[in-house]
Amino acid sequence: GGATLATLLQNSHFDSPTAIALGVAAALPLIGLNRVVEESDAEELASINLSTDLLAYSLFGKNTQPAFALFVSAVMCTITGVVEETVFRGQVMPNVFLGLAANGWVTSPHTGIAAAAVLSSVLFAAGHLNIGGGFRYLVSPEARALFTLQFFNGLTFATLFGLTGDLTAPIVAHALYDL
Repeated sequence: GGATLATLLQNSHFDSPTAIALGVAAALPLIGLNRVVEESDAEELASINLSTDLLAYSLFGKNTQPAFALFVSAVMCTITGVVEETVFRGQVMPNVFLGLAANGWVTSPHTGIAAAAVLSSVLFAAGHLNIGGGFRYLVSPEARALFTLQFFNGLTFATLFGLTGDLTAPIVAHALYDL
């Protein structure tokens, strides 16, 4: 909507090579972690890998078309990075900070930013769970693994936003991680 677009336009500077480079640098360890997850034989991670594989299969079918798949994936990952970072870091995180500060629940701006980063990352991670799987899924080892992974990702993106006050680095890191 209008408020989300305004947040994006006010808080991103894609003409900043430094912000883009910071996003790329932050994406590298996340991509490495993702490779560990993808290559793991751990039962808790199997459903994460399966979900990703099923999504790719449903989008692209049996016939591999690498150029088309890369293009569609890049577009989807960019849109996802822009939307999720604008909402979670550009809107949720500042509003959590303001709510904590207004109620006197934080003693300094640094504490408030850290608390807002953690709370917005919890919401980010929760938003990536499959609530259609019911309560049994939500307390499963697979859900805990996914929640932990997404919480770590969200905290990385929130740290980038907290340090820079700009959405560019978290958007770049998120889009590259998703790709």
